[in-house]
Amino acid sequence: MSHPLLDYASPDTPRWFDVRRLLRVLVTVCVGSALGATAGWLVSPAPVYSCRSLLQLFVPKPSLSLDEPLRAQLDASYQRDRQTVLSLLRDPALPDEVAADPALQTTGARLRSRLTVEDVSRTELVAVMIKGTNPVESRQLSLAVARAACERAQAVGVVGLRVLQGGFYDAPPNDLRLSFSLTGGAIGATMLPVASWHIRRRRAA
Repeated sequence: MSHPLLDYASPDTPRWFDVRRLLRVLVTVCVGSALGATAGWLVSPAPVYSCRSLLQLFVPKPSLSLDEPLRAQLDASYQRDRQTVLSLLRDPALPDEVAADPALQTTGARLRSRLTVEDVSRTELVAVMIKGTNPVESRQLSLAVARAACERAQAVGVVGLRVLQGGFYDAPPNDLRLSFSLTGGAIGATMLPVASWHIRRRRAA
């Protein structure tokens, strides 16, 4: 007398549950998901980082014993120096001077297109911002521009300008690579098993 388990284990017994078929489907889904996720990561736009270096122009603090005309004169001198610093930073020739350093591996036109100078109102600060997909490179460029501006300012007689903080960067507001990767993985996990099923049907026919 045969046992039901032995009958089920017999290769002649038809079964609705095929382990090999299940494993094949699982492997196909995993491979499709991996391929789709990789493709989604590669085609997604790279995040853009904003790297900043802060320049500080020293504000003279006259003593209380000074009369009002002298105070106004010191304030006017500071405003002139600040405008000079902004003009130096916005000079179209400055990126070409910075890019002349072979260690930076950039061009003046490329640096000029990525450079933004921000006058931080009501403070002593001026921000030099470089945007790019490589945060390390953008940090080096922002520092190089800030240091070049300090050298230029000293050459024209503006004292008190220094790099307060150099090369910190903001996280990109929307990193789409994860979304693209997840979407590509879902598409790959769906399409590859379907394509594999159609290929097997054609071969069987």
